[in-house]
Amino acid sequence: MFRNDLTVLSLAHELGHWYYHHSTKFMAISQFHIFTILALFPAFLHAPPLLRSFDFPKEVAAQPPTVVAFLLFQMILTPVEAVVGIGMNAISRRFEFQADKFAVELQDQLKDEKMADVGDRLGRALITLHVKNLSTVWVDWL
Repeated sequence: MFRNDLTVLSLAHELGHWYYHHSTKFMAISQFHIFTILALFPAFLHAPPLLRSFDFPKEVAAQPPTVVAFLLFQMILTPVEAVVGIGMNAISRRFEFQADKFAVELQDQLKDEKMADVGDRLGRALITLHVKNLSTVWVDWL
């Protein structure tokens, strides 16, 4: 019974991702993120006052070695990426909850007696999957 429940519920969950266009949305967000990073680097590379703030001489700040500028850019970008990562994770979690909600609400749309307790079955299947796969020790208390 577990395998059948998990298969049906996984399919319903993935249909939720398809219905809400999550893959397309997340790809667009990721592309915007990468484009922003790539667009900021040349601005950083050609910003002598910023490089002077790292105590480089005027001559070096005017024409910095690309490797040095890249390493400094990476150092500045790391804390920003931590915040962006939190935002991306929040979006991912939101998409997962939407897909789960779609799977649970599918029972109302299908009006099928076999789907009557799909919410409870989804919860049990996810817990069993979590235990059998020996998932991460740090789980959300909800």
